[in-house]
Amino acid sequence: MLYLNDNACVYWCTDIILNFRTTYVSKCGQVVYDSRQMAINYIRGWFLLDLLAAIPFDLLYAFQVNTVMPHGRIVVSLLFRILFR
Repeated sequence: MLYLNDNACVYWCTDIILNFRTTYVSKCGQVVYDSRQMAINYIRGWFLLDLLAAIPFDLLYAFQVNTVMPHGRIVVSLLFRILFR
């Protein structure tokens, strides 16, 4: 099980790094290639959910670190992200 958790963490961290460099289509229909604008767009969009997905909560529980959000809300956030990505 730890192997799957490690792979998931690597996946989400890689996803975060790649999304900072992913182009997007602006509201006027142009593809945006500017690095700064891509990063701002990502931070305003999916960054928070990606960051929550990348946190290894099993390690936080193992070291008895108190988390701010209950586990159920995080699962709902992850499902929302997967469904509407």
